[in-house]
Amino acid sequence: MATASIIDEATDRVQEAVRSVEDGFEKLQKRVNARRKQLEKDTQKRVKRFRTELKKSSLVKRAESFQKDATRQIENAFESVLGGMQIATRADVAKIDRKLNALSKKLRELEKQAAQSA
Repeated sequence: MATASIIDEATDRVQEAVRSVEDGFEKLQKRVNARRKQLEKDTQKRVKRFRTELKKSSLVKRAESFQKDATRQIENAFESVLGGMQIATRADVAKIDRKLNALSKKLRELEKQAAQSA
């Protein structure tokens, strides 16, 4: 019986140790999770602040201005080339498309009127 008591006591200690480790692990897990969330928040704030400062940078403003100017020059050159080759630009095609749609609408109206009169 003394042996059974010692085994029961040892089992109880092991179970208590396991519970203690599990509790410690859960607490550690909660702390790590809370820390992760705080780091995510801090990182998002820093990225937002960095983006704001970057947008204010004269280098970025010059790059954006350069991009707009280059785009405008390329579009103008492209239109000149297309004009020389007598190829319609996208704007020309859109204008023609609108005119065709208007003419189609008028034609349908005339067809309806002709059908009603007949």
